Amino acid sequence: MEPIHNSNDLELDRSDLIGEAARQASLYGYYADQAVKARAARDSAVNRLTQRSAELNLQFRKDAADKGIKVTEGTIQAQLDSDPELVDLKAEVVSTNSDYITLDSMLKALDHKKSMIEIVSRLTLSEKYAAAKASDPSLQGGAYGDSGADAMRDYLNQ
Repeated sequence: MEPIHNSNDLELDRSDLIGEAARQASLYGYYADQAVKARAARDSAVNRLTQRSAELNLQFRKDAADKGIKVTEGTIQAQLDSDPELVDLKAEVVSTNSDYITLDSMLKALDHKKSMIEIVSRLTLSEKYAAAKASDPSLQGGAYGDSGADAMRDYLNQ
């Protein structure tokens, strides 16, 4: 199976926040699509396991009845648990479930990355505002209603 995710997809490049924000939607869409496919594969594997288990259960009971042998639930369950085909199907369910859980976790990590992009963007703007305010005497003051706020908006909108 191909790797589920690229570790670079979770890294955040502070020097390219616009690019990171632009890539975020594409990454999320890709991994959401992969998670849907993984969930479908898991559900399909569970259905195959359930169906084959039921078929073998009926077959074991019929064979025992045809031979006049009385079997217990424990005996039937032991036959089902030791059947090589069912063992393989259970392993497939475990594998496909692991893939789905990994992709679902990736979606949660991408949600976290989105939050981090927002936070880092705010911090970067705040740092720029503080640096501009410290270096430009016309922006110093701090009282609401002074012309410094208007000047700062004009400065940031340049």
